[in-house]
Amino acid sequence: MRVRILQWGGDRDEPDVERTASHRTSRMWWPISPESIARVPKGDPVDTVMSDKGRMYRNAGRSDVAELQVSMEKRARHALGSHEPKPLKYKDVPKAVESARDAFENDPFFHYLSDTPDRNKARFEKQRKDISTILTLYAFIRSRHALTVNSGEAMAFYRLAPNDTPVSSPLNRMLDAIAKRTQKALGIFQSPEQRKRNAEAIAKRDAILKKLFGDEISDMAELAGLATAPAAQGRGYGTALVREVTTIADAYGRSTWLVSSNVNNTGFYESVGFRVVGEFALGENNPTWGKAPVIIRIMVRPYSTH
Repeated sequence: MRVRILQWGGDRDEPDVERTASHRTSRMWWPISPESIARVPKGDPVDTVMSDKGRMYRNAGRSDVAELQVSMEKRARHALGSHEPKPLKYKDVPKAVESARDAFENDPFFHYLSDTPDRNKARFEKQRKDISTILTLYAFIRSRHALTVNSGEAMAFYRLAPNDTPVSSPLNRMLDAIAKRTQKALGIFQSPEQRKRNAEAIAKRDAILKKLFGDEISDMAELAGLATAPAAQGRGYGTALVREVTTIADAYGRSTWLVSSNVNNTGFYESVGFRVVGEFALGENNPTWGKAPVIIRIMVRPYSTH
């Protein structure tokens, strides 16, 4: 197993005290979004950050936050036009599934998982992938952590830092548990080699994340997925979606990490503030894989107030 780890130390421009639990308790960070405004209790002061300008709005009343929200939305619409990210809705899922399927058609990671000598033993491959994508999208829609441009033509989904994630409702927890069991059950239709490669990918990913971040990952947001339909690529949709996610992470005072399954995407992620902090290879010691090893990169965008 070849693992390459680059230096990761977080945002060194910020003093350590900014990372402490007591700091986060005494100074609440709210993403500037309709969902965050809805979570502010009436009559309670909140502490908000407008990270794109590096200005901090502290102890603002509910009406002041609402006015700030309207102002930011107007500027966002003016700057982004049709690129403005919006929450992904259930009605967008069919289009989103098609966009994701087309976007990852030539992805080397997914080819490694699927292109096995015993592929003929796998069953319902297309249906399995679509069902898995649907279950994933539904889960992020339930948590309100799924964004889209043009109703599923491009999408991003993310996870807040585990230490920032609120407890979900009993219904959502039940639905999430059902979805996870269904995802696991779909594995019975994979071929033996496909299951072996999938296990290899998970083990290597988990190992490098532990080496890179350790317990610090509980204080980091994750860009869990990003896809744009090939016909819509090059229009700035992906950039708008990633910046929306990192703005939310910044509002919580968090860095953002991701796993990139295609080295050709490195330049794009670097253009929106990410940098490679580690990588691992799949297939390098697998005699059934006759191609070059597939390189998977871990990237981080440090928390920023700008």
